[in-house]
Amino acid sequence: MRLWILSDLHLSTLQARAGHLPFAIPDADVAVVAGDLCEGVEDAIGWLAATIAPRMPVVYALGNHEFYGEYIIQGHRVARAQAALVPGLHLLDDSAAAIGGVRFLGCTLWTDYMLQAHGERARQHDAMRTAAARFSDHRQIWVDPDGPGFVVRHFEPRDALALHEASVSWLDAQLRAPHAGSTVVVTHHAPHPMSVAERWREDTLTPAFVSDLSSLIDRGQPALWIHGHTHASFDYELHPLDGRPTRVICNARGYSGDENPSFDPALVVEV
Repeated sequence: MRLWILSDLHLSTLQARAGHLPFAIPDADVAVVAGDLCEGVEDAIGWLAATIAPRMPVVYALGNHEFYGEYIIQGHRVARAQAALVPGLHLLDDSAAAIGGVRFLGCTLWTDYMLQAHGERARQHDAMRTAAARFSDHRQIWVDPDGPGFVVRHFEPRDALALHEASVSWLDAQLRAPHAGSTVVVTHHAPHPMSVAERWREDTLTPAFVSDLSSLIDRGQPALWIHGHTHASFDYELHPLDGRPTRVICNARGYSGDENPSFDPALVVEV
């Protein structure tokens, strides 16, 4: 199966609503989109419905930017409802899809903020405070009202951590379940320290982008893990002590005016 891999197009609202496609669609069997198409879940899914889904099946994991201007839980609900109306679009939101014998598992993933913590909770909390102060997610995403007297608040690192833990638990259970064919995991956030560009290795905001899920990958041994979020390109293999390697790929375009120079709009890989 030939997978067209891309993420982090960061289209403007006008571009998304106009169905603007900034490159040609290559010959592939399935498009794998690892989040951050644009801001707003309805615009993102509308763009996929207008551009790629008429040409080939699409598997899609939501990025953090799709939730900008949204309530987080409502955003998930709207995304699922809208995606269900688009033929050939498979939204991976702590959910799975099977296409041609290949199992796709996916979620946004978020983060555990432990990347630079060396196992210390105090350092994890430092990373969460840094994210709260510096990361626009925590000014652009909202937590859904929850009953009388609820004070509307922004989405906080503790909310991202809770979603991450739920997604990792779900992924672990799915990867433990037997499957005769190949398994591809699709997330927006990155699953391994090798997906950190050299210039960001010491940045205190990096734990908001990347977690170390080495143990999960070693246990589950998916054939391929596709992610976005880092606005860089990666293609490497992780080799467990016993079993099959997992290939990790990121092909993120990045922001307009600050594009990833290594982004390949025609990246197609076999699985």
